[in-house]
Amino acid sequence: MERRRIRLSEWQASEVEVSADDAMLLRGGPGEISVDRIREGVYRVVPSHWVGSVALGEVDVVIQPKVGVQRLFHLLSYSPRLRFGRAQVDLEAEDDITEAIVGAFLSQVVAAIRRGPLMAYRYTEESAQTVRGRVRLLDQARRRFDMLLPVEIAYDEFTVDIDENRLLKAALRRLAGMRLRTASLRRSIGASLDALGGVADIRYDSRTLPSIRFTRLNEHYESALVLARAILSASSPDLRHGKVATPTFVIDMDKVFEDFVFRASEPHLHLAGMRWRQGKASALDEGSRVRIKPDLSIWKGKSCHFVGDVKYKRTKFGENDDLYQAIAYAKALGQKSVMLIYAQTARQVEHVVRIDGTQVLLRSLDLGAPPAALEAAVKALAEEIEELAGSGAPQAL
Repeated sequence: MERRRIRLSEWQASEVEVSADDAMLLRGGPGEISVDRIREGVYRVVPSHWVGSVALGEVDVVIQPKVGVQRLFHLLSYSPRLRFGRAQVDLEAEDDITEAIVGAFLSQVVAAIRRGPLMAYRYTEESAQTVRGRVRLLDQARRRFDMLLPVEIAYDEFTVDIDENRLLKAALRRLAGMRLRTASLRRSIGASLDALGGVADIRYDSRTLPSIRFTRLNEHYESALVLARAILSASSPDLRHGKVATPTFVIDMDKVFEDFVFRASEPHLHLAGMRWRQGKASALDEGSRVRIKPDLSIWKGKSCHFVGDVKYKRTKFGENDDLYQAIAYAKALGQKSVMLIYAQTARQVEHVVRIDGTQVLLRSLDLGAPPAALEAAVKALAEEIEELAGSGAPQAL
């Protein structure tokens, strides 16, 4: 029997019929979803800036991005190592963001391992009953003093059990635990896992993902690994209520928008010895006890030349909390102006702080605009950022 599916849209309120247990799971789950009881079995549900899917005990909840699946893929494609082709996933036909991303990932995996999984030498240290490679004499003396066996050895083994394949397999395992509706996707996951049968099962989260250095030997894995990292970072730990496990896959649109602004602007910036930075940490106070981490900044050595922040919100004149945060960034980094970039504003707005004249510049990028228009808007934004970086009075920190 096919499970019932509830479709929601980010930031849009809906009345849904769910059990009290599922309402509790949804309220306490990933994605900052607001759930308020209207009457018995009926709840007012408002998703925030997270999109994807949550499989509850009795129903599946799908949260769609307001910009649509095709535009979300356009935003995601600004990862420098990610390339989407129309043949890889039918974006026009696919209306489920989770299954669209799963389909794109699987097509990349199939292409990467078509001629067999990547193999490379892996350095291994272990205790063994026979000598292989070289004996680690110092470890042998420390751990096995006056013992012949086991022996502490180290060797290089040519194997498929390498970080690249471990990442792919971890992402596939994560997807295998989800309730995917498309049978062909489920079959493709199983076939890909079989092809990686000689690879160890490693559980990763966003903090433990290994860094991969790409060369001509593994460059055909690039797109698959970028999506694998996105899947492993986006997948929240399974919710649990009693004995019910609910697989989830959610993407933070705040982060997607921030990454897009940073990466799409970079090619249009000509900074002459300055560096375009994302999320560079600094301090608000002289004792460095209060840390700040603006989304965007430009630096020359230890001198800040521009600071800005990105907000995946629609606003008329800027939200108070955002304005206070932006002013704090400007003060801490010695800037007379700071830029707030929203997904949509009523118009370009400039707030001037009383007494000292600090400017807060509100700018927006319409994500619903055609790609050419969006690219032109990003270029114009980058030119303004470059002008601000050149004209500002930097302060050494």
